[in-house]
Amino acid sequence: MSALWGRVPTGARRTLALAPQSKSVTELAHRATPRTLRILGFHGVPNPEQFEGLLKEICSRYHPVSMEEVAAAARDEAQLPDHPVLFTFDDGLCSTFDAGQILAENRLIPIEGVGVGV
Repeated sequence: MSALWGRVPTGARRTLALAPQSKSVTELAHRATPRTLRILGFHGVPNPEQFEGLLKEICSRYHPVSMEEVAAAARDEAQLPDHPVLFTFDDGLCSTFDAGQILAENRLIPIEGVGVGV
C-alpha cells in the first residue's frame, strides 16, 4: 500500500475502490471523455454468448475503430469519432478465431493484433 493511500480514511478508501463499478461514475467518465480512445485487449473467448453480449453493450456506447483509423488520427490525417474503442486480441487461441473473430465480424467490428502465441 502506498504511503498516500494509507493516509486515506478507511471509509473513503472503500468508496474510491467501488467508484469504478458505480454506474453514475461510469456515465460521468463516458460523458467527460468523448475523445479518449479506449483499447480493449482480449485473450481468447471462453464463452461466445457472454462475449457477444459484451460486444453488444460496448457497441451501444462506443464506436469501434480500426488500427488504420487510429494511425491516421495519430498522424493528424483524420479525426477519430466520439467514444472510439479499439478491440484487440493478444493471442491466436482457437476460441479467438472460432468465436471472437466471427462474432466481431458479424457486428462489423475491426479486430486488431490477432497473432499466434508461443
